[in-house]
Amino acid sequence: MASILSGAAGAPPLRKIHRLRPGLSLQLACESDSQASTGLAMVDDHLRIVLVLNGRIDVSYGRSALRLVAEQGADAGVVTLCEPEECRRVVLGGESSRRVSIGVNRQWLEESFGETRMLATHLATRSWRASTRARLLAEQLLNPPLLPGHVAGLYLESRAIELVIEALSTDGVAAGQAADQAPQPAVLRRRMLDLTHWLRRHAGEPLSIGQIACHMNTTPTTLQRHFRQALGITVFDFLQQERLRLARHALESEGLSVTQAAAMAGYANPGSFSTAFRRYFGLTPRQVQARL
Repeated sequence: MASILSGAAGAPPLRKIHRLRPGLSLQLACESDSQASTGLAMVDDHLRIVLVLNGRIDVSYGRSALRLVAEQGADAGVVTLCEPEECRRVVLGGESSRRVSIGVNRQWLEESFGETRMLATHLATRSWRASTRARLLAEQLLNPPLLPGHVAGLYLESRAIELVIEALSTDGVAAGQAADQAPQPAVLRRRMLDLTHWLRRHAGEPLSIGQIACHMNTTPTTLQRHFRQALGITVFDFLQQERLRLARHALESEGLSVTQAAAMAGYANPGSFSTAFRRYFGLTPRQVQARL
């Protein structure tokens, strides 16, 4: 089974491919400070689903293309393939990239859902902003807990199937069509993305919404509204995720205790920290420590 998909800056890209069962495959990728790269491959899946957790990716299948950007608009997409097509993947350099890709063939869909009439025509694409649940599932796929070999595959398969269900049940945005909601002005998206970089640098500090709003020269109410409109998440949900990532890194790399990691993440109660940690990563802080 897969190991944790994480590595030091400058490390070669880490990728895993799992054949979960005939007709259902899972590809996991994690690259830190990656060099710009282009990949080519022939794809014969009937559906290919991609979810980006960090960074951005441009991927095309034949003449259809998807551009997915984490934390900015659409970060998940699906393409329907009625015949094999060449897949071209472009990853920009200089930033981390983490993504999950799921392939399913027609037979698997027919056996699972009984029919495939709900699927679109060849090379039809849709993109959408992944739900919080979908992003959590992708995190769990990238960082699975240590499980006995006979159930580890079921763990991956169950989460992959949930992502397939979201892809099939989400209307999304068809290629070339406008979203249901008018897109946010580019300047607003850019400002909020710039704020996420600042928040990452200061995630270890006890920031208040007033302090963050002052940094952005706006009011707390306006900041909260703009942040959610642009990125689909609240300011403090974003901060909590960043602090949990910092705490996990400290547990894995610095040997901190659970109590110390909880304090780093802003939790006075280690039990509440453990609950939030498991909800986000799919494993407990002590399971992370046990990997060392």
